Amino acid sequence: EDLNLLIKKVNETSDLEEIMKIILSYVKDNYHLPYYSLFTLDAKENVLKFANAILPDYVTSEQKKLMSSSIFSVTEKNMDSIHSRALALKTPIFIPDIEAESKTESSKAILKILKHKSFITLPIILQNNPIGTLDIFSLDSLPLREEEITELSLLAEQLAGVIQGAILFTQVQEEKE
Repeated sequence: EDLNLLIKKVNETSDLEEIMKIILSYVKDNYHLPYYSLFTLDAKENVLKFANAILPDYVTSEQKKLMSSSIFSVTEKNMDSIHSRALALKTPIFIPDIEAESKTESSKAILKILKHKSFITLPIILQNNPIGTLDIFSLDSLPLREEEITELSLLAEQLAGVIQGAILFTQVQEEKE
């Protein structure tokens, strides 16, 4: 029921930032995960590009700029990447201790900036095609139960079309300007 109300609420706007604030409020209240990063997939180049985020206050504007210019290769060969694995397997990946799991240079650099502990990346799949990932994280170690991971995965499934629509709307607005 809560998920249905959330979906109804996000469908009332096409502004990506507003949609993500609504989603984050829900995730923060229900799962104690207060931060996120949203990445969209450029299928031609097989890379994830930064789309939107709410990050801890101590992240400087220079660090935010660095993160927003980040591009992650997501190929089958790059399975050390959490994002590549999540998209290839089309399944969420929860990491209760990101420091122990960071294998790529980019993930180590982001860990150094964010100082996060618990992390879940949710593949965003629309009509069986990956369109991006939603990373939700906490500065504390949080043990998510399997049931909660499934609920978050269902949330990402429900939001795929809404997020894709908002991204396309933003792109059209930018092209007009």
